[in-house]
Amino acid sequence: MKIHANSPLYSATDLLNFLGCDHATALDLAVMAGRFARPTGADDAYLEILKEKGNEHERAYLERLRAEGKTIVEIKDDSSQPTTIDEKAERTRQAMADGVEVI
Repeated sequence: MKIHANSPLYSATDLLNFLGCDHATALDLAVMAGRFARPTGADDAYLEILKEKGNEHERAYLERLRAEGKTIVEIKDDSSQPTTIDEKAERTRQAMADGVEVI
Protein backbone atom coordinates (compact mmCIF):
# COMPACT_ATOMS: atom_id res chain seq x y z
CA MET A 1 0.00 0.00 0.00
CA LYS A 2 1.40 3.35 -1.06
CA ILE A 3 0.30 6.94 -1.45
CA HIS A 4 0.19 8.33 -4.99
CA ALA A 5 -1.21 11.76 -5.83
CA ASN A 6 -2.48 12.05 -2.23
CA SER A 7 -4.58 8.88 -2.52
CA PRO A 8 -3.98 5.29 -1.43
CA LEU A 9 -2.65 3.05 -4.18
CA TYR A 10 -3.59 -0.57 -3.50
CA SER A 11 -1.68 -3.54 -4.87
CA ALA A 12 -3.08 -6.97 -5.61
CA THR A 13 -1.48 -8.14 -2.36
CA ASP A 14 -3.31 -5.39 -0.45
CA LEU A 15 -6.63 -6.57 -1.88
CA LEU A 16 -5.92 -10.21 -1.06
CA ASN A 17 -4.88 -9.26 2.46
CA PHE A 18 -8.16 -7.38 2.92
CA LEU A 19 -10.19 -10.35 1.71
CA GLY A 20 -8.34 -12.61 4.14
CA CYS A 21 -8.30 -10.27 7.13
CA ASP A 22 -9.65 -6.74 7.25
CA HIS A 23 -7.63 -6.14 10.42
CA ALA A 24 -4.46 -6.60 8.34
CA THR A 25 -5.66 -3.73 6.16
CA ALA A 26 -6.29 -1.60 9.25
CA LEU A 27 -2.71 -2.27 10.36
CA ASP A 28 -1.38 -1.42 6.89
CA LEU A 29 -3.29 1.87 6.95
CA ALA A 30 -1.89 2.66 10.42
CA VAL A 31 1.65 2.04 9.13
CA MET A 32 0.97 4.21 6.11
CA ALA A 33 -0.27 7.00 8.43
CA GLY A 34 2.98 6.75 10.38
CA ARG A 35 1.43 5.50 13.62
CA PHE A 36 4.00 2.70 13.81
CA ALA A 37 6.65 0.98 11.68
CA ARG A 38 6.07 -2.09 9.58
CA PRO A 39 7.90 -5.17 10.92
CA THR A 40 10.68 -6.10 8.52
CA GLY A 41 10.53 -9.88 8.93
CA ALA A 42 14.21 -9.86 7.98
CA ASP A 43 15.04 -12.70 10.35
CA ASP A 44 11.99 -14.83 9.49
CA ALA A 45 13.27 -17.92 7.68
CA TYR A 46 9.74 -19.23 7.11
CA LEU A 47 8.72 -15.97 5.44
CA GLU A 48 11.75 -16.19 3.14
CA ILE A 49 10.77 -19.75 2.15
CA LEU A 50 7.20 -18.60 1.41
CA LYS A 51 8.48 -15.72 -0.73
CA GLU A 52 10.77 -18.00 -2.72
CA LYS A 53 8.01 -20.57 -3.24
CA GLY A 54 5.70 -17.80 -4.46
CA ASN A 55 8.36 -16.54 -6.85
CA GLU A 56 8.97 -20.08 -8.14
CA HIS A 57 5.25 -20.51 -8.74
CA GLU A 58 5.02 -17.22 -10.64
CA ARG A 59 8.06 -18.10 -12.81
CA ALA A 60 6.65 -21.55 -13.63
CA TYR A 61 3.23 -20.13 -14.50
CA LEU A 62 4.75 -17.47 -16.73
CA GLU A 63 6.82 -20.12 -18.52
CA ARG A 64 3.68 -22.21 -19.05
CA LEU A 65 1.95 -19.21 -20.63
CA ARG A 66 4.99 -18.63 -22.86
CA ALA A 67 4.95 -22.30 -23.90
CA GLU A 68 1.28 -21.86 -24.86
CA GLY A 69 2.35 -19.06 -27.19
CA LYS A 70 0.73 -16.20 -25.26
CA THR A 71 1.89 -12.66 -25.93
CA ILE A 72 3.48 -11.38 -22.73
CA VAL A 73 4.74 -8.01 -21.52
CA GLU A 74 6.52 -7.84 -18.18
CA ILE A 75 6.60 -4.51 -16.38
CA LYS A 76 9.44 -4.83 -13.91
CA ASP A 77 11.23 -2.71 -11.35
CA ASP A 78 14.72 -2.58 -12.80
CA SER A 79 16.98 -0.10 -14.52
CA SER A 80 15.88 -1.15 -18.02
CA GLN A 81 12.21 -0.24 -17.44
CA PRO A 82 10.26 2.79 -16.23
CA THR A 83 10.31 3.26 -12.50
CA THR A 84 7.49 5.66 -11.65
CA ILE A 85 3.96 4.42 -11.13
CA ASP A 86 2.76 6.76 -13.89
CA GLU A 87 5.25 5.27 -16.36
CA LYS A 88 4.25 1.74 -15.34
CA ALA A 89 0.56 2.61 -15.72
CA GLU A 90 1.22 4.02 -19.19
CA ARG A 91 3.12 0.89 -20.25
CA THR A 92 0.24 -1.22 -18.92
CA ARG A 93 -2.34 0.86 -20.82
CA GLN A 94 -0.26 0.58 -23.99
CA ALA A 95 0.09 -3.19 -23.63
CA MET A 96 -3.68 -3.48 -23.21
CA ALA A 97 -4.27 -1.28 -26.27
CA ASP A 98 -1.83 -3.45 -28.23
CA GLY A 99 -3.84 -6.56 -27.33
CA VAL A 100 -1.17 -8.21 -25.20
CA GLU A 101 -2.65 -11.32 -23.61
CA VAL A 102 -0.61 -11.37 -20.40
CA ILE A 103 0.71 -8.30 -18.61
